[in-house]
Amino acid sequence: MPMSAGSHARPIKLALVSCGLGRVQRGFEIATARWHAALSSDPRLRVKLFSGGAFPDAEPVWNIARDRLLRSPLGAVRSLNAPRLWRFCYRVEQRTFGLGFIPKLWSWRPDVVWVQDLLLGRVLASSRELLRLKFKIVFANSVFPPHDYRAFDLIQQMHPDALALGVRAGVDAAKMRVLPHYVPYTAPAESPRELRREMQFADDDWIVVCVAAWNSYQKRLDYLIEEAAALRDPSLKLVLCGHPEPGTDVLKTLARDKLGPNVRWLTLAPEDVRRVLAISNVFVLPSLYEGLSLALIEAAMAGVPIICHRHAAGRFVLEDGPWLADLSAKGALAARLRALRDAPPPDDRLRLLQARVAERFGARALADQFYEMVSSVHHAGRAGGEACG
Repeated sequence: MPMSAGSHARPIKLALVSCGLGRVQRGFEIATARWHAALSSDPRLRVKLFSGGAFPDAEPVWNIARDRLLRSPLGAVRSLNAPRLWRFCYRVEQRTFGLGFIPKLWSWRPDVVWVQDLLLGRVLASSRELLRLKFKIVFANSVFPPHDYRAFDLIQQMHPDALALGVRAGVDAAKMRVLPHYVPYTAPAESPRELRREMQFADDDWIVVCVAAWNSYQKRLDYLIEEAAALRDPSLKLVLCGHPEPGTDVLKTLARDKLGPNVRWLTLAPEDVRRVLAISNVFVLPSLYEGLSLALIEAAMAGVPIICHRHAAGRFVLEDGPWLADLSAKGALAARLRALRDAPPPDDRLRLLQARVAERFGARALADQFYEMVSSVHHAGRAGGEACG
């Protein structure tokens, strides 16, 4: 990696923190691990990865895990309000991780802390003031509105629309950078036919894949299940790769009623998700808003036909091509699925999508941009960090 002017100076001590890493397979955790892999060999940085669970090359931090709470007697009330319960457990995890991280902050004294979990970022900001430490906080914003993140030292926005929204809300443009997550992609060594046999799919199965958290309130898996069932096609196999949440049991009951045995629920490591993408006929992201979907980027890199709602993140990744549609109405997704089943897109269109997305999100140049972002906030003034809490 090229050295910049002034590279003789002490490397910047960068802490990458994720309270769910080691336990949860979401975009937050996967992106954190990938940035660590991309940046750890940069001589301009001393990078440490801090995780809430056991994870290779990461230093674990004590916390009360959200899944542990959900398995406790507290989880018995999940049917009353599943999203609220999940948010409560997630907040407990973030707050306790922040407390457990205080000794690490005091002993290692990073220059910059990078975080994606909003409440954890606020806890770290409060700890900074309490301990009179001088680290800067870079908040990687995926889905939060400007009033939630404006007080952090620097905000990493995933796409230009998010930055524009921040500017319109009065956030200083100098405190924001557009830098999407780095997404390395390696195709599986096996052929799609070999993988289908290994995963016990038939050659003529029409496989629809969604990679998303198993919920209805944001990822809209209930909508996807209903729309897939509307095709009444016994060759359609729905594969849902994600992580369970409160309310997942209701979704599984719906899927069983609507699709019978033609649906699979899989929690997989990133490399195994790529194996599923390699055998799929179409990738669907039914959510009506996203920060930046890593799974959407990987599906494009895998050369899979895509159906995605026309939100800002979808336009940024897919560049407003034929893969975007309005999925807000009943029947819209079913119509798109039927059209792709009856007339698959030509290979040259898929290769163009694959090349464009790989060029923009798989480039190692993103790691240099990350360093420049970290360097800029490290050498800048506090820029209002004291107000964050």
